[in-house]
Amino acid sequence: VVLAPRLAARPAPDEIVHLLLVGHDLPALAAVDELGLPVRRDAWRGQPMALTVFDARCDACARDVAGLVGVLAARGVDDRVRLRAVVLADTQVELDALRALTPLPVAAWRVARTDGVGLLGALDGRVDGVVLVADGDGRIRYAAAASSGELAHDGACQVVTGLIAPALPR
Repeated sequence: VVLAPRLAARPAPDEIVHLLLVGHDLPALAAVDELGLPVRRDAWRGQPMALTVFDARCDACARDVAGLVGVLAARGVDDRVRLRAVVLADTQVELDALRALTPLPVAAWRVARTDGVGLLGALDGRVDGVVLVADGDGRIRYAAAASSGELAHDGACQVVTGLIAPALPR
């Protein structure tokens, strides 16, 4: 048997993230807030939400959160969107250690690594974290690899602006 393989370029991390996440609902993750209290499921819905999801071992991802906050603030939409860092960490101590090293400018929700690894693990070994924007119903409307930096933030800001446009004063 003679086989002729068809070669194609491997999709970029952003393409993989987009294909796997956009259009799907945010996964039902059991999260804990900064005080160690369970996050209610309705806290994931109700208004647009910009999330950065990353493993607590990725301090570069934690530093990158400020970039997203800065872009949203510069465009004047930060007060119309809920901003969260969803950090995959097995213990509150691990999250606190990350926050001591790299202060997060937004509230952080901790998700057990075993629960959240399905979200990041299904992506690509080259993706340390993702930037997501979900609408008020919890449907993911934008996803990019956190490593895309300013481009990911700009895209997230454009989607947030589109989601809140009907509510903006004319």
